[in-house]
Amino acid sequence: DDAESSAGGPDEAYHVLVGGDGYDSQGPNVESRDLLHTSLTFVGEAYNQLREAGVPRDKIITIVQLNDYLDRLPPAQYPREMVENRCARLIAEGGADYDHEQVNAATVVAVLQGMTRHHTDNPRTRARWPKVIPRSAGTAVFLSVYSHGDSHPTSIAAVARAAAARRQSHSYLPVRVPESMDSREHEWFAHLPYPAQPPAFAEELLEPISTEFAQHHRPRCLLYASQLKMCFSELFATAPKRPIVVLCNFCRSGGMLSFMRNPVARRAFGLDDWPLVLMASSQPEHDALVGGLWTAWFEQLESWFLGHSGKDLELGDLISAARTSYFRKNVYELKDHVGTLAYVSNVEEDDETYPADLFHLCCGGKDGEPDWDGLAHLQASYADGTRYGRKVLIWDPHDWGGRPVDLVKAVREARRRVAIPDHAVGSDGTLRIKLSKLLPRRSQDHE
Repeated sequence: DDAESSAGGPDEAYHVLVGGDGYDSQGPNVESRDLLHTSLTFVGEAYNQLREAGVPRDKIITIVQLNDYLDRLPPAQYPREMVENRCARLIAEGGADYDHEQVNAATVVAVLQGMTRHHTDNPRTRARWPKVIPRSAGTAVFLSVYSHGDSHPTSIAAVARAAAARRQSHSYLPVRVPESMDSREHEWFAHLPYPAQPPAFAEELLEPISTEFAQHHRPRCLLYASQLKMCFSELFATAPKRPIVVLCNFCRSGGMLSFMRNPVARRAFGLDDWPLVLMASSQPEHDALVGGLWTAWFEQLESWFLGHSGKDLELGDLISAARTSYFRKNVYELKDHVGTLAYVSNVEEDDETYPADLFHLCCGGKDGEPDWDGLAHLQASYADGTRYGRKVLIWDPHDWGGRPVDLVKAVREARRRVAIPDHAVGSDGTLRIKLSKLLPRRSQDHE
């Protein structure tokens, strides 16, 4: 690449890519680490997509265990070859900006806030965080976090309710429908492999968070929704017009949006004035899919940069396109759950087309949602004989031959058991921001 592709201008957005994992699975105890790293290859692929689309190297900040992970693997052995292939460009261009023990919550916050060192550091020593988003920068910030995620209660009452829900769950259900979680009694977070440093900063970050019932979790190794909320509050206090777009791709990531839906929090922090969008790959109580919304989002980003759409889209269009792509590429999950709740009476007969019919209709509606009218029409065509030339009913597999099941209701119930992306917005006009203002396209002769 030439110099132009490595250094961006003042109007270029910053992209922060965070690849997390758990303390127990990829933390300091090397001997107990898992063979595969949850997020590393996804960060590597996203980095490559941004660079292929012309995003300058100095506008991408990567926080991920690249060398920390590779240094522990034998040469020329799976999964080393896979990781090196998918992270080839990141490796060739100097590796991760923050690696090893720097993959922690304090690094994420410091990078976003433009903090090169903590106030307790010796000012004569080198910067603890040398590559950060300048506080004077007025351009957009895109933060993307891929990791494991979870939540823990903040009250004894929430602990008791969770225990009762587990006792009442039905073992025959392939996926238990989770109980709704009160955002006032839970903290949501993403896992990071190392504890936040320095200790004084870690204590500051945890000060507003109730960790009494964190149980087996290590709070210093977590990036909490409350920490991001406080971080955004400081960022918008100094740069109120700078848009921030966040992708949370991990289990239960919908909980990271909870404060944006709390009327009290919105008033207290002035969220109605924040040009902020938070995207989540699953609901607050649900696990996320591997790849999930991350893959769909970066495909849409790359498509925009490469000019595949001639129109000047809005930010909301990009989010909608990513959501649509997610539903269509992951329709198998919803389809399979529908099959556990409703199946045709001509199962395994030569002319059965039910799985194929579901495949198209479960994502055939607007924005990749189910085609509800199409599903109702399909069931009617089964029942009146127009589909197969004979009457075919839809039954509950757990009550075979019993009362027919309403297919539309079954699909709605199945959607309660799958990961569904979501997003929340600060100011009303955020989704209407033109992408050309956020992500200026570059000529594609940068190679």
